[in-house]
Formats: sequence, structure tokens, C-alpha cells
Amino acid sequence: YAGLLSSSFMIGRSLSSFPWGKAADTYGRRFVLIASLAFSGIFSLCFGLCRTYKWAIFIRCLLGLSNGIVGTVKTLVSEIAQGDEKLETRSMALVMGMWGWGFLICPAISGVLSDPIEQYPHSSWVNGRLKEIFTSFPFILPNLVGTLGCLISIGSVVLFVDETLPKEKRRDARHIFEDVRLSLAETIGDICRQLKGHICEGVRVQANDTDINLSLRSPVVDESTEKDIFTSESCSEVSALLFSSPQSTQQPPDSK
Repeated sequence: YAGLLSSSFMIGRSLSSFPWGKAADTYGRRFVLIASLAFSGIFSLCFGLCRTYKWAIFIRCLLGLSNGIVGTVKTLVSEIAQGDEKLETRSMALVMGMWGWGFLICPAISGVLSDPIEQYPHSSWVNGRLKEIFTSFPFILPNLVGTLGCLISIGSVVLFVDETLPKEKRRDARHIFEDVRLSLAETIGDICRQLKGHICEGVRVQANDTDINLSLRSPVVDESTEKDIFTSESCSEVSALLFSSPQSTQQPPDSK
């Protein structure tokens, strides 16, 4: 169970690495860092509030999806160095070193703070007003610490990190929802066009096979062949209407 819970984070991270990189090249490095840290803080808190294993898996995957920090930081460090190999090497070593320290320290903190009712049954602060909360959500404390760390990191990025993506290459982040909508519409449109092509091709092949078989029997095209051919043409016309945008929709030609 622990292995599946850990791997769900990496699954989400592998799915979102390319979109986060594209966002960093479109809206800026600072925007991606702030957004990733904000989402990570929110989902960390939600992870601490999970009561079932299925929800824990789902939230953990969302944590991976929302994490675009490491790749963006590496790019940021490389751009800040501006070709200084010594500075870039030292900065990159610092980044990877802090990442390693995080893997070392964070599990220790989580182990100390997890399930305080079980670990510290005689503590006054555990048996006080927070006892009901700690009983219902035994893993809320380490996730609160993680959320606090994300908030501190957001403040540090805002105050001390400079944007390295040139202004002329940046797009205003206020257009992100519109860009996401258009990107999704384009992706869905491509999928629909591919499906339409496969479906209509299959109908045409079936109609052609029927036409060949009937032509071998009789030189006259009977009513069933006309229906198959009409079905093939109707599929093309109806599919074009279904998958085209409202602005480009035109009246289909008369099949007669």
C-alpha cells in the first residue's frame, strides 16, 4: 500500500511535467513556481484530511500533477547563471542538495508528528481541545507543516526570485483559462477528427464491399446498395456537422 501511494505521486508528476514546462515558457518561471507551490500546499492539506485509502491515492496523484517545481527551478538556475559555468554548477548542486535534504528530513518530521494520539497519549496538548481533530485526522499535523512550508516558499519566490523569461516572450497569466480551454478544445477536436475518419472509412469499405458483391451478381444496382452508399455519404456529412465549430458550420449539400 505504501508503494502504491508513493508511486501515485510520480505518476501524476510524469503526466504534468510537459504542460508545466510549456507553462513556464509561456507565462514565466515565477508564475509556475508560485502556482505549483500553492497547489501543493492545498493538496497537502487535503491529503491530511483523507479518511480512506482511495482518496489518499487520488489526492497524492493530484499532488504530483500540481508539482512543476524541480524542472522550473533547474531552468531558472541555469538562466540566472547567464553562462557562468562555475556559478551554474554551484547553484545546481545546491538545488539538488536541498532536494536530498528534503527527502531526508521530511520523513523524519512526518514520523514525529503523525498520529499524536497514539504516539503521545499522555501529552496535555494532544488530549486538549484538539483531541477530536487528531482522532479523526491522525496525519493532519505533518501535512500542515508541509502547507506552511509551501506558504513560506511562495513568499520567498515573490520577494527574492527574479523572472528570467524576457517580457516580450511572456503572456499575461490572466489568459491562462482561455488558453487551457482552447488547448483542450483543440485536443478534443483532433481526437474527434481521427475517430470520424476511422468510422467513415469503415462505412465506406463496407459499402464498397457490398457494391462489389452485388455487381458480380447483377449489373443493376439494387435498392440495398443504394442505401449503403447513401449511408456512407450521410456519415461524412453528419460527421462534418458534428465535429466542426459553430462558426464554420455550413448547410450540408442535398444528397439527392
